[in-house]
Amino acid sequence: MIKNKVSFIYNTISLLKMIKEIKVKTNKRQQIIDITDQIRKTVKESRVEEGIVSIYVQHTTAALIIN
Repeated sequence: MIKNKVSFIYNTISLLKMIKEIKVKTNKRQQIIDITDQIRKTVKESRVEEGIVSIYVQHTTAALIIN
């Protein structure tokens, strides 16, 4: 089992910053996992109405695909 961490920061116009880390577990060497729902849920729970979400992966062999 491969464990990768996906971290993201979202900033609001009032310069409020929140850092949230989610852990993604894979069971194959190469696998695509959709984390859209996890990102949406976190943003909704924050009650931020406007801002930017920055997502990054802390591992050299992992990647983000943005569609």
